[in-house]
Amino acid sequence: MKTINTKQELVDFKGKPLKNGEENLTIGEVMAITLSGKTTNQVLAWYLGKKFATEKTVELKAEDIVFLKETLKESEYFMSIVTGQLIEILDSSEEPKKK
Repeated sequence: MKTINTKQELVDFKGKPLKNGEENLTIGEVMAITLSGKTTNQVLAWYLGKKFATEKTVELKAEDIVFLKETLKESEYFMSIVTGQLIEILDSSEEPKKK
């Protein structure tokens, strides 16, 4: 299980917070919005989207991370600076593979 901080702010290439109007854009907000769209598993999207929208941290299983990365890659809602950053965060949250 991996823990993701949903309140972590996303940043631009210079490290300044990305904005959603007046508010800084967070992982939780982006993931909840992305998961509210069409996905390959609507039930899992609902379950995870609700957690990203309402909880400070989300515990993810390996299969959740795979699903989230696939969903982000297929979504056209956010630009690459957001999508790429989230995939990088999800990649960094994965445990090293055992040999």
